[in-house]
Amino acid sequence: GRFFWSSFGELGIDVHLTRLSSEPVVLGTDISALQSPSKATVKIYGMNLAAGLKPADIDLGKGITVSKVVSATPTMATVEVDVAKGLPVGMRDLTVGKATAVGALAVYDKVGYIEVGPDAQISRLGGVLYPKDYAQYEATAWAAGPDGKLHTDDDVPLGPVSAQWALEEFYSTPDDDDTKFVGSIDDSGLFSPNVEGPNPQRKKQAN
Repeated sequence: GRFFWSSFGELGIDVHLTRLSSEPVVLGTDISALQSPSKATVKIYGMNLAAGLKPADIDLGKGITVSKVVSATPTMATVEVDVAKGLPVGMRDLTVGKATAVGALAVYDKVGYIEVGPDAQISRLGGVLYPKDYAQYEATAWAAGPDGKLHTDDDVPLGPVSAQWALEEFYSTPDDDDTKFVGSIDDSGLFSPNVEGPNPQRKKQAN
């Protein structure tokens, strides 16, 4: 499904709902990927997770060892893991007891490239006569898949990464200065449009 931000129908995230029962459920983790080799702390989110979890109860596949269960509650377990060197790049399932989350996180050797999405976005000035339409951008890291080549169908997504966002002029005519008037983008990649015109400060504003 989709979950939208208040009255702004253009801003939303994809959500997957799981029906709660008495059985344990693994929902996911706080990180999207583990680098090979590395040591990391992973938070595992779920429901009805068993009390007194032991490292042997948690499985992330060959080459990833759960060395310690730091804490465990019915809704979250925090564990320390050791990721071996030279593991194949790809998605890993996470099993806690009898519950499994398929493709819970990725294993990678290095970041191959960072991609900004969406490729195309539409926003609208507003705030006086009409509501503004915002635009959300995200930077996602990718690793080359089993074929070792970048930008192919088997590339592995490593999740969103922090980025420094800025606006840059797309020149269609000499001396364009649209970036001064269209709006601003914050550290989270959210573009907030300016109020609608006319704006007498613009060089090319029609009289």
